[in-house]
Amino acid sequence: MIVCGKIKDENNLIIIDGLCYDIKELYELIKIDISQGNIWGCNPYVKSEGLILPFSKEVKEMVLSEGIKRGILPKSTKWEDRTPLNADDKELHGYYLIDEKPTPQKWMQKGWASDGSAFPTPEYYAITFIFPQHKVKQNPGQTAIFPKNQEFKEFIDKKLIPVYEAGALWSKKISITEQRLVINPNIHLVFEDNQPWRWHANKLRDLEEEITRYSPAFL
Repeated sequence: MIVCGKIKDENNLIIIDGLCYDIKELYELIKIDISQGNIWGCNPYVKSEGLILPFSKEVKEMVLSEGIKRGILPKSTKWEDRTPLNADDKELHGYYLIDEKPTPQKWMQKGWASDGSAFPTPEYYAITFIFPQHKVKQNPGQTAIFPKNQEFKEFIDKKLIPVYEAGALWSKKISITEQRLVINPNIHLVFEDNQPWRWHANKLRDLEEEITRYSPAFL
């Protein structure tokens, strides 16, 4: 973007959060992430460097509108929609349900979790992810569990569900254990029927780190 200390073409540049970007290059970066469909962002270097992490809705709208207004992008340009309601792969069309349930007594016993701790609340949030048209196995399960408290409620509302609605929480991948194609979550959720060993006392911190590390360009 800069040659011998001089800007090539000021029309091509945009300032976001105090950093200067080439509109076309930024558009292509976001577009690549989106066009990959239901997987995490494809450019971990950029994401780990924290330039725009994640690409917010406002940033996407700004890049698109400025690109069209300045004649850099065709007037017909629009972002692809790869959400669970409109994914190209019909098996990944889905929806979710959130319920509140009483915690089973065995979950609340010391030693239940992988670190020897117990589930921390007498009630829990049960989030069921449903893909009604799937043909391959949904692995490891459908209903993820979270303690019923304010911290986890904020995580669910502000991070987990936006990632799901972006089409980035679940994807098709080869199962390491089964060596076959399955629909699988991209972060280490805990499922109420078969994965207590993934729960531990610092689970919220780990989930926060996973979301941050693999944060897709859809948020």
